[in-house]
Amino acid sequence: MKFTYLLAIAAIFSLTVNAFTEDKNAPGKPSPPTSDKEKRSEKKSHKPMNPRLWFANYQKYNASAKKVQNTADARYKLGKWAWDNGLEDEAWEQWIVAVTLDKNHASTRKAMGYIKKNEKWIRPGTINNNWLKTVEADQRAFNVTMTIADDADQKFLDEFAWRVRRLNWFMWSLTEGQVYLKSVQIKDKATGGRFHVEKGKRDIPVLRGGGAYCIRPGRPNWEVRSGGKCYVRILAHEMCHGIFGVPDERHGCYCLMQGGLFGIKTKDLILCNDKTHRRHRITPNSCWSIVKKKYPKMVQPNKANYGIPPETKIKIINQ
Repeated sequence: MKFTYLLAIAAIFSLTVNAFTEDKNAPGKPSPPTSDKEKRSEKKSHKPMNPRLWFANYQKYNASAKKVQNTADARYKLGKWAWDNGLEDEAWEQWIVAVTLDKNHASTRKAMGYIKKNEKWIRPGTINNNWLKTVEADQRAFNVTMTIADDADQKFLDEFAWRVRRLNWFMWSLTEGQVYLKSVQIKDKATGGRFHVEKGKRDIPVLRGGGAYCIRPGRPNWEVRSGGKCYVRILAHEMCHGIFGVPDERHGCYCLMQGGLFGIKTKDLILCNDKTHRRHRITPNSCWSIVKKKYPKMVQPNKANYGIPPETKIKIINQ
């Protein structure tokens, strides 16, 4: 049985996007200013973008991405425009290239959430090692292999490693410090990984068939199949299918498992609980209730001082 996350995204292709007679918000130009009141309201509501606007912004981004100069500065600036216009994953695609070109590009590192301390780039916060022991004892610190069917050069593998790091941060945030990726081995010209990039899909972006699906969700041998440039939020969505066995939410529930939440930053995405869940005969139970049934020691809300996750230990095997 396959769970998909692309239905809402694919449906956008059937929408007619109005052409702009004057492009006041193209990449490289500042976004329209908003008042402090509007910013506070937006932060509080976390409302999704209108799908038409999101896809119009995606089209602008895609046109600019085809001709952007391959420098860290240019990649950073296009990523910043994407970030400001509801395209978080596209922003990260540019920042990943930028930091691969220049690992010390300050603007990119800061945009990615890093600070510089003692001449090293680190993520701010403290790791709570005692808390990590409780997570590991309950088998929620995952050691996985990610395989890529096609041959991949070192550049692709290095960029893929950044997606893994971001997936780790997101899963930690999503589960309130209760799941993380402890170690990941990335191999090309291979199959059989817990996460697998299918043959012919190495370079396919998500809107061209590079999404993901989970097989055997909720079972010990779950697997996620995807394209090589799949959005991190979709990988997290499918990982939740695999680890917890939670279903897709399709009835307007504000949740990562609900498709079509365009423009919402990953830091604001949640798993629904009994208060936020939209009950339906197909999905009668909230995601958190299913999670806690699978892992009884997990709690929500988690009031523990769980700190930040450790960086995933990544081993790249370029065959």
